[in-house]
Amino acid sequence: MTVIEAINAGKNIVIAGHRTPDGDAVGAVCALGMALRNMGKNVHVVLEWYNERFNIIPGRELLYDGDIGKLEPDTLFVLDCGNAERAGEASRLLEKASCTVNIDHHISNTMFADVNHVDSEASSTCEMIFRILREICPIDKDIASALYAGIIYDTGGLRHRSTTVKTMDAVSKLMSLDIPFPRIYDKIMHERTLAEARALGRALENMSLIENGAIAFTYINGGDLADTGAVIADLGGVCEYIVNVSGVQFALFAYQRLDGKGCKVSIRSKSVPVNGIAQQLGGGGHSLAAGCDFDGTIEEARDVIIGMLKELGGL
Repeated sequence: MTVIEAINAGKNIVIAGHRTPDGDAVGAVCALGMALRNMGKNVHVVLEWYNERFNIIPGRELLYDGDIGKLEPDTLFVLDCGNAERAGEASRLLEKASCTVNIDHHISNTMFADVNHVDSEASSTCEMIFRILREICPIDKDIASALYAGIIYDTGGLRHRSTTVKTMDAVSKLMSLDIPFPRIYDKIMHERTLAEARALGRALENMSLIENGAIAFTYINGGDLADTGAVIADLGGVCEYIVNVSGVQFALFAYQRLDGKGCKVSIRSKSVPVNGIAQQLGGGGHSLAAGCDFDGTIEEARDVIIGMLKELGGL
């Protein structure tokens, strides 16, 4: 079965994104949700709370805020998730749905669904959704705005290496639909809340350079979150910022999990693939941008991953 066949066959549809949703996840689930609603489907979108700057993405009215266990989908779409666990509470629906569809662009994807549509060369899941939707339904202004926002987010404003001619073609076609692209771009790429700004400032205060400046490392702990008024959803972009420090080849950013059981680590690289390190630690991601959960302290995570980076030979 293909993705389009699964779309056509389903009536009661749930669309889920990953935990701590980013711009690509929010844009993808909302765009697909709006398109399927327009096709006459009964659609619920399942997402955790996300950063308020993504409120510019249309489709929030599709968000389901009830008990996930009460949903009875005949088709479940899981978007932008490298594995089933990444979908969080929505992963409970994988056993209930008659058909499950996995649409993702992470090279580490575990192919966990009945239908697996994975393209690690795509810039974003939103770029993949664009290609699917243009084959089956009209793309209106709201759908185009959601897809544009997701592509812009995951390409760092069309500057990451994942940006291709196909990406630019998609963006061009979306912009032609009279979307408010300057406002979306500014909101997604530039606007920050006071809490986000304070959290970034604290992360920069905590930053250190290791291995003769080749590795930039920083962290945010529970006390830092309390002091800055930030939440986990406010921490996006820290690792991307510090990897651009002059002379740095790798960046590590760790933050304490709210349950106190270990930490989450983001890894960035300028040239040497690091997704293998994340996979060895139970995570995944892209070649130069990956992450994982670590069942230990921030300091332990730092030391383990630095040791693995040394083994890569990139230092």
